[in-house]
Amino acid sequence: MAMLMGLTAVRRHAAWHGRANYVIVVLAATLLVTGVWVACGGGGGANVTPPPAPAAGLSPASLTFSNQNMGSTSAAQNVTLANNGTAALNVSSIALAGTNAGDFAETHTCGASVAAGANCAISVTFTPAGIGTRSASLAITDNASGSPQAVSLGGTGIAAATPPGTYTLAVTATSGSDSHAAQLTLTVQ
Repeated sequence: MAMLMGLTAVRRHAAWHGRANYVIVVLAATLLVTGVWVACGGGGGANVTPPPAPAAGLSPASLTFSNQNMGSTSAAQNVTLANNGTAALNVSSIALAGTNAGDFAETHTCGASVAAGANCAISVTFTPAGIGTRSASLAITDNASGSPQAVSLGGTGIAAATPPGTYTLAVTATSGSDSHAAQLTLTVQ
């Protein structure tokens, strides 16, 4: 308030002494506005460091398994969970979810916490319980923004092939009173 009253006095004084003093009033007002602006965080001079925070990253974002015989387990595929943040990533759960979650299994090296700049591995396998396209997701629940993070999982279950071996089939054909029997041998390699 005292500064504003001082400006009023300078303004009245400037009116009495001509244009040169008017420049002083404009300069004083500019300094006052600039001072308030800088004090409120403007001016770009403030160097504010954001608080430490975890940042979860998953690579890759999806896994696709090739055709897999129903009931047999695929080779594992890996997902990397990285903490790209500046604070510990606290992992509360790693779980499978979705339509065919039971067709997939996971193991991991992630503890309850992943340090800033560190990572861990999650391995996923596929054992289709049915024929056709199978899907699920791997969900990681943690303290990072965007939790839970998810990796989409997909694969195709196919009918198991006949295992190698020799198979004998007995075939009997009957027509009226005639009956004929034959034995067939099938070798699968």
